[in-house]
Amino acid sequence: MEIIATLHEKDIYLDIEITKEEDYGLSRDSVRVVLLDSDNKVALGYYAPRDGFLGGYTIPGGGVEKGESVHEALVRECKEETGCCIKDVKELGVVEEYGVGRKTKHMQRNYCFFAYVDGVKSEPSFTEEEIRDELQLRWLSLNDAIQSLQIQKDGFSKRKTLFLLDKVKELVGKMEV
Repeated sequence: MEIIATLHEKDIYLDIEITKEEDYGLSRDSVRVVLLDSDNKVALGYYAPRDGFLGGYTIPGGGVEKGESVHEALVRECKEETGCCIKDVKELGVVEEYGVGRKTKHMQRNYCFFAYVDGVKSEPSFTEEEIRDELQLRWLSLNDAIQSLQIQKDGFSKRKTLFLLDKVKELVGKMEV
């Protein structure tokens, strides 16, 4: 899959000490999906701000587990975080992040996709950590999602999500013509 964006900690966070690449923890592969329902509303995870955590919106996704293919991770993460099966999956590309991570800074390779909900929406099955962090699933129009992200504090998640939503908005616009 083609690299479509590269994000570096030093370009995002101008007011913190930047981690040297040689001090990064292990790199990580993950999947991300811009998922639209039949009304063209996009699934977004939302974390409320609290005690030193900025919160905000992000697209569904997570780590590729050992022995799992990228596509298997995509299907699993989508089902876990949105409660939905997916169809009409399209590759968007890879977004690389250098210096991402709350606990240990690392390089993350995000395999990004665009898909539609297949069938009915069900309830997500969040992990214990996501429940503790009070993750919520919200469905917003693409325009509302972009506007909500534009006022969110800058960070890897904001930049990656805005970039991918803009890309999908362009694709959806071409498909509707």
